[in-house]
Amino acid sequence: MSTSSQSATPSDRFYLCVKGVVTDGQGRALLLKRTADTAVDPGLWDLPGGKLDPGELFDDAFRREVREETGLDVEIVGVAGARDWVIPSRRVVYLILRASADSDDVCLSDEHVAFAWVRAEDLSDYAIAPQFLPLLEGAVGAKQ
Repeated sequence: MSTSSQSATPSDRFYLCVKGVVTDGQGRALLLKRTADTAVDPGLWDLPGGKLDPGELFDDAFRREVREETGLDVEIVGVAGARDWVIPSRRVVYLILRASADSDDVCLSDEHVAFAWVRAEDLSDYAIAPQFLPLLEGAVGAKQ
C-alpha cells in the first residue's frame, strides 16, 4: 500500500472512501473536475467515488457514488490499489477499484464541473489530484 509523504495527524479519526478508475469500451478513463470551492483538491481532476455510508459495503458504495456523480452504471473488475492520504484537517483511507462503464454518456451531479474520458497518453494534460495519479497511471497503463 502506498502512502503520502506527509505524516499522520495525532487524531485517530479517519474517513474511509472508495474511488475508482472507470474505463469505457475504448480504454479511456473517466476523470471528473472538482468545483473551485470544494474543501479538498479544488479545481483538480478526480476519480469517481466517495465516502462509505455506515454499514455500506465497498462495492455498493462505489456503485452508488458513481451513479450519483455521473449517472453511469459500472461493473467492478478488480482493485487498483489503496492510498492513505493525510491533509491538514483529516486523514483519508482510499480503496481504489477498477471498473468498466456501461456507457460513456455522463450526466454530472453538482459535485463536479466537467468530465473527460482520457487516454493513457493524455493523462499529463490534466491536473489530477496527486493521491490518485500513480494508481490511475498504473490502471490505464500510462508511463509518464
